Amino acid sequence: MQKSTNPRNLKTVWAKIILFITLIGLGIILDRVLKFIAVSKLPDMELFILPKYLAFILHRNQGMAFGIRLPIELIIISGLIILFILGVLAIYSIKHRKLDWFYPLTLIFAGGASNLYDRIAYGYTVDYLYLWPYSFFNIADILIITGCIIILVHFIKSKSHKTHHAE
Repeated sequence: MQKSTNPRNLKTVWAKIILFITLIGLGIILDRVLKFIAVSKLPDMELFILPKYLAFILHRNQGMAFGIRLPIELIIISGLIILFILGVLAIYSIKHRKLDWFYPLTLIFAGGASNLYDRIAYGYTVDYLYLWPYSFFNIADILIITGCIIILVHFIKSKSHKTHHAE
C-alpha cells in the first residue's frame, strides 16, 4: 500500500501525535505531583477514599512488578535499555506513520520513565494508590499496563486477521 503524501493527511497525523503526547505529558505531570505529595505528606497520614477498598497511601515499592526483587543497579540499567528501545521503536512508528504502534509504545515509555526516575531519585518506585485486596500502584503503572494491553489486542487482531485471510 502506498503512503499518502497529501499535506492534509500529514497535518492530521502530526496533530494526533501532538495531542497524544500532550495528554501523556499531563498524565505524567499528575503522576509526578501525586508522587511528590505521597513522599512529602503521606508518611505521616493516609487518605481513605473508600474505606478498606481504595486509599491514597505511600507504598515504597522496592521490587518490580508482582514484588519481584532485583538489585537496583540491574533495574536502572535494564530500564534505561528498555526505554531506549521503546524510544527507537516509537520514532520508527512515527516515521512510517504507524500510529497504532506509536500510541502504546509511548504510553509504556512515559510510564516507565516516571517509574525509573523514582528508582534513581529514591531507590524505589513511589506507589500511592491502594486497591483492595493488596495492590499498590500509580498513574505511571496505569500507562504501562494500558500500553501493554493495546499491544496485546493489536497482536490478537492481527493474528486473527491473518488466520481469516489464510483460510
